[in-house]
Amino acid sequence: MIIDASIESSNIESLVLGVGINFRVDPEEIEKKIKKKENFYGVATLVSQSDKTKPAKLVQAFLEEFEKTLNLLNDGKISKVIKDWTANSSTIGKTVTLSTSNGKITGKAVKLDTDGGLIIMHKSKQTKVMAGDISY
Repeated sequence: MIIDASIESSNIESLVLGVGINFRVDPEEIEKKIKKKENFYGVATLVSQSDKTKPAKLVQAFLEEFEKTLNLLNDGKISKVIKDWTANSSTIGKTVTLSTSNGKITGKAVKLDTDGGLIIMHKSKQTKVMAGDISY
């Protein structure tokens, strides 16, 4: 997920949100091409090469789940969203390295904060990270 925002005096002037879904890709082929990049953290595909899932069905399912999440957030059910994301996270509980604009942080991914920040146990203290590239 990539977010690009134009902020003026703490007001969001514009916001672009991009979401990428690895659909029927060959992870090994992609890894060969991008493994040496600094923000490489592995490649996985949601659908195997032999799966007959149609791209439109995948996009539809994604948008339906996205809408459910937006509705929960609009209804003030942030804790439900965080609980669900945590349950499905491949990051929480793992030792990770985050490349941030302030440098690299290595520690155990502990939880998600109520504002979506990732809490890392780093040097015996918790650090919240709002943006960065994660590698395992």
